[in-house]
Amino acid sequence: TAGKTRQTDLWEKMVDHLAPPAFSNAATSALTLVGEPVLPVLAAAFSPQSRSPLALLRIAWIYGAVGGEKATAWLAQRINYSDFLVRRQVLRSLLLCGYRAQNGQSTAVNREIEEALDNALWCMAALLDVAEEHRLTRLKTMLGGEIDRNREQVFSLLSLAYDARRIMLVRDSFKSGSADAKVYALELVDMFIDSELKASLMPILDDLTMVQRLKLLELKFPQQRLAIVPRLKDIINRPYARVERWTKAGALRALADVGDQVEDELIATLFHSDELLRETAAWSLYQID
Repeated sequence: TAGKTRQTDLWEKMVDHLAPPAFSNAATSALTLVGEPVLPVLAAAFSPQSRSPLALLRIAWIYGAVGGEKATAWLAQRINYSDFLVRRQVLRSLLLCGYRAQNGQSTAVNREIEEALDNALWCMAALLDVAEEHRLTRLKTMLGGEIDRNREQVFSLLSLAYDARRIMLVRDSFKSGSADAKVYALELVDMFIDSELKASLMPILDDLTMVQRLKLLELKFPQQRLAIVPRLKDIINRPYARVERWTKAGALRALADVGDQVEDELIATLFHSDELLRETAAWSLYQID
């Protein structure tokens, strides 16, 4: 009702209800219904100090649903946003708005593409480091999911810099699993992606092993290989812009599976603001000692 009546004195209260699961869908729909007039209120509320990541993600979604020049300009300024999930939603919203990177913005998009490729290769190195440990099946699945998400991020970013229809065709061909479709996708990439970016992109899309990909791209994206426990600690300490909290929780739990001593990372995470990470660290500490 607040969305339909468009009473301005209710808009901030609607924004306050973007995070609680019981109200987030209704608040999101209502704010979207208000449309462009509510965008300044949402922009003022977009602060990691005062809003949860879920609320920030919802705000980015509303901007994409509202669309228009003002929404597109606001989203374009947040292509490099630090939180991975919010940044991914910003990219999706830009695609909904039909955004196409211009001149200087193309450089920022290419930088984001390279970061996503570097993330994917880091996950591959991490997956290889834990591959032989049969007790870490759950973490391996999480790292595989990280690789898939980074690939999807690459396609979303490419859609902002190149023809979106072509990029989606490449993505669908790649994801089909068909050998012929993958060859077709690689031919398309070879035709319209600039040469410097293509050199980094092709090994990720080509039908190669993870070891081969890391070898081909080691000069531009060098990755460190680690023993299992140091690798788990590396995942836990990795910046949030680079790895999801779920994967961090998997690494915290894995320390209880393969570790035989209490690591500093577990003790430090007992005081973390995130409940999932805090309680996972406590569980692992209990299992170890």
